[in-house]
Amino acid sequence: MTRAAEILAAEFPQIVDFDATGMTTEQVHYFLGESAGVAFYQYQTLKGDPR
Repeated sequence: MTRAAEILAAEFPQIVDFDATGMTTEQVHYFLGESAGVAFYQYQTLKGDPR
């Protein structure tokens, strides 16, 4: 995992195991909150697992 992904995971631990399957981007942001929602997508991209 990249250092950037590690920082995001440390700052927003709820994004690590969040399952966004079947959710729209708006729903992800609603459930996680705006900052964590953005971090979730950045984290997925850094992990090479865009959803």
